[in-house]
Amino acid sequence: MKKIAIITGIAIVLAAAFGLYQYQKPRASFGDAHPHFVLSPDQLVSAFQEDEETANGLYLDRILETSGMVAEIKGDDSGSVSILLETADMMSFILCTMDMRDWDEGGVLAGDSITVRGKCTGWLMDVVLTGCVIVEPE
Repeated sequence: MKKIAIITGIAIVLAAAFGLYQYQKPRASFGDAHPHFVLSPDQLVSAFQEDEETANGLYLDRILETSGMVAEIKGDDSGSVSILLETADMMSFILCTMDMRDWDEGGVLAGDSITVRGKCTGWLMDVVLTGCVIVEPE
């Protein structure tokens, strides 16, 4: 019985150490990455609306950069921030998600114009970009 308790305790400590390591390890950042495509939000949404299969072939899992007006900013309990960029289509946005640790709360507000870079993960009524970073104008 004592052996089982010791083994269980060691397993818990190892699991906690691994979780802490995963949380603290450096994240891949697209801030310095060269984008595969630079498109406006309207171009990006139009490409998926016109032919989703072709757009997936071009943009899926590629680093994209886009500039637009912030419609909304939302944080969630999972530690990420979602920024919606406006498009000409009132029903579709560019959904940019980023880790809360990369977010500067006071830096961007709804109505601001920003440039973001992230990996395209597809189309769900909005074009979804993940791992986003806000790119400073040059």
